[in-house]
Amino acid sequence: PTVFFCNGLNCPSTRIRRNHNFYITGDKQYSWCNQCYTELGDTIDLGTMQVKKEALTKRKNDETHEESWVQCDDCQRWIHQVCGLYNTRQDKENKSAYSCPLCVLDRREKQGDPKILPPPPCAEDLPRTKLSEWLEKDVHEK
Repeated sequence: PTVFFCNGLNCPSTRIRRNHNFYITGDKQYSWCNQCYTELGDTIDLGTMQVKKEALTKRKNDETHEESWVQCDDCQRWIHQVCGLYNTRQDKENKSAYSCPLCVLDRREKQGDPKILPPPPCAEDLPRTKLSEWLEKDVHEK
C-alpha cells in the first residue's frame, strides 16, 4: 500500500496511520493528517505554489493494492510477479515464455548444469581500511 506522510507543522514527515482520514492535494504530492488540517489557514503556502484549503480532498488511508501474478509456462503454477522475478517491462507484449524459479532449478539439475553460484561476499571479504578498523573496534568495545 501507498505510504502517506503528513506535511503539517505539528507532525512533519510523520506517517499517516492506516484507516485514518487525511487530506491531500490534487496532484497527490502533499498530505495532512486530521489534526494538522484543522490548523491550516484558508490558503496553504507550499513554497513553489499556493493551495486553497477547500481544494484538498479528504481520503481514508485504507487502500490495498492487489499483487500481480504470473503463470509459469512449464508447471502452470501461479506466483507473485515479485517473488518469481518476473519483469513486466521486459515482456510488454506478453509473448515471452516464463519459467518460475522452481522450474528453472529443476531444468538445471536435469541438464547436469546446476550452475551453483558462489557464496555471496561477507564482511571478511571486504577490503580493510582505517575507517573500517576504527568502526569494528568501536563496535566491539560497546
